Amino acid sequence: RSLLQADPTASAVASVLVRLEAVGTTRSRLGDRLRALSRGELALDEFPLGDVRLIATRLDGFLQVQSKDVIAALAAYLRHRGQWAQASRDLGVHRNTLRYRLSRAREALGVDIDDPDVAAQLWLLMRERGAA
Repeated sequence: RSLLQADPTASAVASVLVRLEAVGTTRSRLGDRLRALSRGELALDEFPLGDVRLIATRLDGFLQVQSKDVIAALAAYLRHRGQWAQASRDLGVHRNTLRYRLSRAREALGVDIDDPDVAAQLWLLMRERGAA
């Protein structure tokens, strides 16, 4: 069960490992970035680990309006960890077709699908929703 299913108002933030003596500074910087994100002054792709709720909201909208081909392209790309050749072979399409479909996915989602943290969140959310 996911945290959001258990409590839709819950939120969590993850950080890279930091030295114990740097926790206060890191927490302060993270708080500044969270406030900037909530005010719209920071784009999601500029935020290190993203906001799972924002990614989930964008993904839900994406899944409702995008074609099955674009959704399948995103799922294959994430499944193969950004490997164009494997993902296009899996889908049975030319790699340029895959690139075109992924450009549509990037534009619709508004996130950097090549960021490993964002890609991991997208992959898990897509699996949770039965889209991958």
